[in-house]
Amino acid sequence: MTNIIVMGGGSWGAAIAYSLGQNTAVSVTCLVRDETTASALNNGIVPRLNDAVLPAPIQATTATNCLADADVIYIVLPAAATMEALAQIEQYAAPDCPVILCAKGLVTSTNETEISPLFLPELMNNRPAKRPFAMLSGPSFADEVIQNLPAALVCASHDNAVCTAVSRQFSSSNLRIYLSDDPIGVAIGGAIKNIIALASGICDGLGLGDNAKAALITRGLAETGRLINALGGKKETISGLAGIGDLVLSASGPHSRNMAYGLALGQGKALPSSLSEGARSAPLMATRALALDIEMPITNAVSKALSGEPLSALITDLLARPTVKE
Repeated sequence: MTNIIVMGGGSWGAAIAYSLGQNTAVSVTCLVRDETTASALNNGIVPRLNDAVLPAPIQATTATNCLADADVIYIVLPAAATMEALAQIEQYAAPDCPVILCAKGLVTSTNETEISPLFLPELMNNRPAKRPFAMLSGPSFADEVIQNLPAALVCASHDNAVCTAVSRQFSSSNLRIYLSDDPIGVAIGGAIKNIIALASGICDGLGLGDNAKAALITRGLAETGRLINALGGKKETISGLAGIGDLVLSASGPHSRNMAYGLALGQGKALPSSLSEGARSAPLMATRALALDIEMPITNAVSKALSGEPLSALITDLLARPTVKE
């Protein structure tokens, strides 16, 4: 039996653990930070989904030494918590235990010799302790996954055996896993879609109309493609689940936390308290684009909007940009 540890007991962590748990050939445990969350999951309740009731309980613990017995570890935490999670993994887990990264964002490095901010595959490649890893991403709302509604994700790694193993682990669930060998492209697609979804929310909040929103999404994909190309990813990734698939879902309505955040920002209302990775990632993405000398006007505009610059002036600046070839 494969022993799987899912680090994180939030909505997506619970959804991943529940889906994996439908495979009777694996054992799944959620490693969470507090006893309240562990108790809830053990009783089939997801606190981060308004106490949604699971079809079956999820085994959960706060004991980090459970990592010592892991055959594979899924990190399903906000991107900012990735380095702390990796430190725990390196303390307890076997050196060859694969890590599956499920966050969609960037991390800041405290190492002055490293490029910062970093996408998650860059972080893994730069760490002294090398271990197999993959990115797991795609269009997926946690509540629908827990309801056993079908969804498709992409697992990306330079180690095909890791991707194949992940696909098999989900084989009994309603999640269909596609395989990719472009982890950096998948990571970039997942990170930027949060920012463009937030921008789409601003667009709706300002009442700019469907035409503007369609243009925004399309040009957002263009920004994604430029960055993927600059960092050695594959252009076809933009057309897949981690690219256009995830962006279309996240920009479709306020079911998306990033779009809900942008909608409130555009309407001048109180901002949601729930995590918006787009709000956290936009300034980091703008910094990375500047370092690479890549034009990312929508990302830059979102970053400025989050810092309080007037939205009307930012829209005017975007529309006044010089005409270029598509």
